[in-house]
Amino acid sequence: MEANLINEHILSRHVGLSDQQLIQRLQEHPGLSMTSTFPNQETAEKVIAAILYKNEKKIKKWQKIAPTGSRLTLKKRFLRVIGRGIYRGDKKVRNRKKAKLILMKNENQVHVLTAYPI
Repeated sequence: MEANLINEHILSRHVGLSDQQLIQRLQEHPGLSMTSTFPNQETAEKVIAAILYKNEKKIKKWQKIAPTGSRLTLKKRFLRVIGRGIYRGDKKVRNRKKAKLILMKNENQVHVLTAYPI
């Protein structure tokens, strides 16, 4: 795994956004089924690290057999709120206790493609 868990995509689209920004992003991108945000970079990093730790064996097995360009989607439920989000059709932004992490395999490594509360 890459040492850097947070990339520019996660920082710009899934960290520190207001409820209004989430609603606006959903309106501006009709292909999205939801938008969500971690409250800050520290929370995002902790959530990503927890998902990676919980799925370490699964990731290693996938990394050995998956072809280059493959993606692996992982989810985890947390005991506390880890972010906020809104699904298309909902009327308000709500607290979220689950997160999704998507990994991508390049030729020599696996890296975090995106992560967000769900």
